[in-house]
Order: sequence, then C-alpha cells, then structure tokens
Amino acid sequence: MAGKNGMRVQWFTSNSDSKSVVNYGLASVSEMSAEGSSLTYLEDYGDHHTVLLENLKRNTKYVYTVGDGASSVSEQLSFTTLPEDDDKGDIRLAIFGDMGYMDSDARPMGVLGNKTMAGNWSATYSREILESWKDNGEIDMVFHVGDVGYADDAVFHTLKTLFQFEYEPAYNGYMNWIQNLTAAMPYHVTPGNHESECHDPACVLQPRKLGIPLSNFTAYNARWSMPSPESDGVASMWYSWEYGAVHFVSINTETDFDGAAENEKGDSGIFNAGKFAPDGTYLTWLENDLLKASQDPNVKWILAGGHRPFDADSSTFADVEALFTKYGVAMYFAGHSHSYSRYLPAAHEDVTTHITVGGAGCDEMLFAEDNPAPGHHTGTTCEAWSELRFPPLGLRKNRLSACSGAEFFTDAYAVGKLTIADGGRGDITWELFSSIDRTVLDSVVIKA
Repeated sequence: MAGKNGMRVQWFTSNSDSKSVVNYGLASVSEMSAEGSSLTYLEDYGDHHTVLLENLKRNTKYVYTVGDGASSVSEQLSFTTLPEDDDKGDIRLAIFGDMGYMDSDARPMGVLGNKTMAGNWSATYSREILESWKDNGEIDMVFHVGDVGYADDAVFHTLKTLFQFEYEPAYNGYMNWIQNLTAAMPYHVTPGNHESECHDPACVLQPRKLGIPLSNFTAYNARWSMPSPESDGVASMWYSWEYGAVHFVSINTETDFDGAAENEKGDSGIFNAGKFAPDGTYLTWLENDLLKASQDPNVKWILAGGHRPFDADSSTFADVEALFTKYGVAMYFAGHSHSYSRYLPAAHEDVTTHITVGGAGCDEMLFAEDNPAPGHHTGTTCEAWSELRFPPLGLRKNRLSACSGAEFFTDAYAVGKLTIADGGRGDITWELFSSIDRTVLDSVVIKA
C-alpha cells in the first residue's frame, strides 16, 4: 500500500539493466503506465524494482503487468484497492509471524541442521490456508510480524551450503513461493531478527563481498517497500497505515532504542546493525503517530504489530508499552516465540490485548516428544513447551517467559484472522486457526 489511493508494486529480475515499468488499467494493462526505480544491493544477484501507482480509484480492481514495459513483461496480475472510508464492510486480515519457506520434505536438513534445528517441520500448511483464504475472498491483506522466510537459515538445509552461498536463492525462493498472495493484496511486514543479516559461512568468510552488503536489514528493506513515506516512517523498519476506521502501526522491536537486541550487531554478533535514525527518533515518531491517531475522530481502533512480544520479566519494551497504554492501543500482535499465547488486557494495564502468533511453521519450531500429532493442538502446556530441547545436542530454545501467564497457549501450527466489523468501526473478532485441520483453536471479541 501507499496511502489510501496508492499501491507500491515490487519485483525481482536476475539482470541488472532492465527498466522498472508497471502497465495497468481497469480493463486492460495498456490503459496506463508508471515507471519507478531499481536497486542492486548485491553485485551479480539481480535488481529489485519498485513502482508507485498513484491516484487509484477506491474499491476498484486493477489488472497489471510488471517488467521493462516492452519486450519483457510478466503475466497479467490483479489487485483491488481499499474501500471508501464510509464503507460498511468488514476489514479482514491474516496475521502471523515466523513463517519459513516450504517444509522438511522439500528442504531437508543437512548435517549442521540435524544437530541444531527441527528435523521435521513445515510452513506449507500455513501457506495453504492463507492461499485458501485469498481464493475464497476471506482476507483483504496480510500482516506478517517478522521472520519472513528464514533465508538466513539456508545454511542448515544442505551440505553444500556450508561452503556455498545460499541466502539470496533462498530469499528468492520464498518470494516466488508466496507470490500468489503478495501479487494480489497488500502484504505488510515488520522486521524480525532473521531479517538482520546473512550469517552463512560464505557471508562470514567473504565479508566485503557478501557479509557487509547483506548486513543491517539490507535485503529486507530492499525487497519490502512499506508505506513509510506516507506515514513519516523510516525504510520498512517502522511505519503505519490506515484501513477504514482502523489505524495500524508496525513497530520496530529490533533496533533504534535502548536495549534493542539488534541495535549494535545483527543476529551473528559479527556485523553492525541499527542506527537507522538519530537517537530518540523512533520513539518520538511512535508517540507522534499514536497521538495523531488517538485524536483523529475517524479512527475507532489503534492496532499494533511488531516482531517480539513484551515479556513480563523484561523492561525492554517498557517505553513502548507505556505509549500503548497512554494512547489506547487495543491489540498488539507479535511473533518471535514459535507458539501462540493470548493475554488478557489485565496483564497490560487493562488496555491492550497482547497476542503472540509465531507458530506459522519454520525450521526452528520443535514440538513436544509426547505430542502424538506434531503440528496439531493437543493441549501442550507452556511449561512443557519451555522445557523442550532440540536433539541431539539438547539445545533449549523455548523460554517460559514467552508464554507464562497467558490465557490460552498452544504450540500448534497456526495463523490468525482478524475481522473488524462496519468498516473498522464495529467489534473486533480475532480467531486462531489450526493450519493443519483449519479448526478454530482460540478466539476473542473486543466490543466497540
């Protein structure tokens, strides 16, 4: 999205010399054309193109193609713009975090992965339920709250990646895998720790050629162009947007505030990270954005998403949570923990319902050994989940603080659907769906 009447379109080409052109229209792609720009962030690994379409009609289906505008163009695609502000229809989003790329059948673990990661895993179930919702017209957009595709885990999947560079092919593979979604509707993302860098051995051993060019969220910010220009945000690190009477805020849990996990170094601890703006800029922006939304008579709800949950035993996000309370943020969605937890507002100053929905499925998501049907909800407790150890080294990756005190917990493969009635002016309904059998595992309604 690019404001209420705009849309940004992005794509990748393997060559670095092509123009960035979108041909589009109501009945034919030959009606209008827009040209944008391209970016090469890694030499010899293609271009990433971005084109802004402006002054679009609301609630209208557009057909389009991408390419150089002449000899090399894509198949015809389509999207539908936002409804009018006074529309009475429901607002419907899919929300989840931590979705990997394919599954252990298509991308089995190599020797290193078998020692440190989940040998039997899948993101395919979640991908398929999202595709079903899109095909059936059940969602209008996606909000993926960080850890998008796990390209930085490519090193764990085959023997050759111990020596061969696989980060970019894995990221391209993920983007192609979800194209049916991203080409048809807005797909909003937040930065997670797995977006911070490439730390494959190839990147560490070749820092000038690979490691540094792929550090500090470079690939993430090049591949995802969020509505930051329209909301005074910075890159795709923090931004906001409005849909009907709902103000959505994508916060940054990774950098640019005291205590942020990636504020100095990325996930590997080797490459520099953070400093996207002068000190204090991010939190000042967040307060100004929430203040403006809270004073807007056309905004009924303020909802936020970010990668990391606000653990009860940590003060890392105390400043952000104070702003949520001050300006009445109704719900906060996070990932990072590869599970699902829903907390009552009473756990957060009786204002904000916190939901961690990080169980879409990835190669770091392990299930309890006594779970007879991995991936399904079988009543595994938060305490049992936090004791899981990854064989054969016995690595403990799940933290009790990530789910303690939750009203409801599950380690099932699952994604969420958010529905706000009456164009965003009515009740909020949240439902967690099993990605495998598509039953509703948890739900909550917040009354208008």
